[in-house]
Amino acid sequence: VLPPPYQPVRLADGRVSLLNRSLHFAASGLPDSLQSNGIELLAAPMRLVAGIAGREVELTGEAPAELLASDDTRLELGNSGKLGDAISVALRSRSEADGCIQFFLDLTADRETRLDNLTLQLPLRRAIARYWMGMEKRGGKRQGALDWQWNGQYLNNLIWVGDVQAGVQLKLQSAEDTWALWALPLDPAMLWAGGGCRSEENGDTLTLLADTGSFTLQPGKSRSLRFRLLLTPFKPID
Repeated sequence: VLPPPYQPVRLADGRVSLLNRSLHFAASGLPDSLQSNGIELLAAPMRLVAGIAGREVELTGEAPAELLASDDTRLELGNSGKLGDAISVALRSRSEADGCIQFFLDLTADRETRLDNLTLQLPLRRAIARYWMGMEKRGGKRQGALDWQWNGQYLNNLIWVGDVQAGVQLKLQSAEDTWALWALPLDPAMLWAGGGCRSEENGDTLTLLADTGSFTLQPGKSRSLRFRLLLTPFKPID
């Protein structure tokens, strides 16, 4: 049972709708639209880009999303895709009624593949990116640039960017739920632990770039990548 004022999660024409917010998924399984209170947050579709052998390859979808599970509280979609010609990606998203959007990716290579980096790109409209908080940035007006690196001594692997009426939080997660309060153990199997997150500004766009650093995929052995978005505000503002 959903407590008020939350409303059931609904899916229509690829757009997931919940209380005062919605998102639309591209063929890759990543959002190409994030909206809150009718305000668009994204300046362009989210992307997952890998550097392999000196060139960039982007996650592409192979088939339409499949509805995996649905009730009033959540909706789960599954996608299959490719990163270049050697890496298959199974992506699952879970959209929840409070605006929590979880992403689970499993990467499997058909031959040994060295990745120079794997970068999640979150391009935001600069007009809504007035404030930020997290990843060593004190809450307040956005100033300067973000250049954050993993440090297991601090539990600061998330950042919120936005304004009063519309915003989004990005959290880089381990493959399994971790409920640590003060520090996040750096599991060598967690791909994010080798990288960090930075920001770039170009015209009307502020892009968050979360990267893994370099790693190698062994044939037939999957590696997991997980992140979370929170769409804000969670409830109507009085």
